[in-house]
Amino acid sequence: MPDKVKTTIVIDKELWNRFKAKILEEGVEEASHVIEEIIREEVLKDYIVSALRELISEELPLEVKTR
Repeated sequence: MPDKVKTTIVIDKELWNRFKAKILEEGVEEASHVIEEIIREEVLKDYIVSALRELISEELPLEVKTR
């Protein structure tokens, strides 16, 4: 098992209950697995957006070569 950190969050009770009910309906017993996946997706999304911005900001070549 990779290194893990135990953490505490403060969240709206109704929101948490709805979240838990939804993941239980989907057959997920551990909320921490779902939360970890959400965090991974968010971090990956930030990385992709940053990489795309860097690509877009590069100067385009002024000369176009034909074949």
